[in-house]
Amino acid sequence: MEALQGIAPFREVRSLRQSTISADLRRARTCYDHLAGDLGMRITDLLTRSGLVTQLAVGQSANAPSPFPQGGLVDALNLRPPRGARPWARGCLDWSSRQPHVAGQLGAQVLATFETEEWVTRRVTSRAVRLTARGEDMLVALEGRG
Repeated sequence: MEALQGIAPFREVRSLRQSTISADLRRARTCYDHLAGDLGMRITDLLTRSGLVTQLAVGQSANAPSPFPQGGLVDALNLRPPRGARPWARGCLDWSSRQPHVAGQLGAQVLATFETEEWVTRRVTSRAVRLTARGEDMLVALEGRG
């Protein structure tokens, strides 16, 4: 499915409603159990710059750093060492940017923290999420550490 997204043509927007929904989804959305869109790409860049993940490729898995780091970004995002057979981090194709964003255990943990801390709120009618003012402040602070 992800490979097909890479070659799929863009759909033409035919109304203001479609344009608004499309803009919301490009800005920030859930993708299964992790974040995607512009927000997902910001988080992926942050995690890559911090060294928690290596450069991601679609469908490729990345191992957690060993030993698992403490403090800083790990504590701010409430990240835990990997458990079970699910990949720690995996590249998932972002249809809006056509680049991989972080999925796997790491992506799920980040989404859980963003929701628990109310840094994002879910839209009722779609997969779109809204980055709250608190979330933007936290993300800017974390990016400054990066």
